[in-house]
Amino acid sequence: MNAELLQEKEVEIDILITATFYLMTRYAKSRDQELIAAISMHLEMLENHPNSESSVLEKSCKRLKASWLSMLDDETMKNIQSSTSNHSLLLNIH
Repeated sequence: MNAELLQEKEVEIDILITATFYLMTRYAKSRDQELIAAISMHLEMLENHPNSESSVLEKSCKRLKASWLSMLDDETMKNIQSSTSNHSLLLNIH
């Protein structure tokens, strides 16, 4: 799903990184569980981004995604898993 979204929207890697940092900052202020899901999705997109030539970035994003997902409560995790298309959690800032 996220790889398809990358191809559809042609998200530039620097915008994706900036959006991820923004979401992390918003989470620090609000502790909103849905932001955890959005952050995890952004990290997955960074991990698989076609312009990511760094194995360090890919590995870091994979580990960070797992850490963020481990913070989700059960109800939010169920909502994410039951949703086939969770594009509403993606943040597009320009």
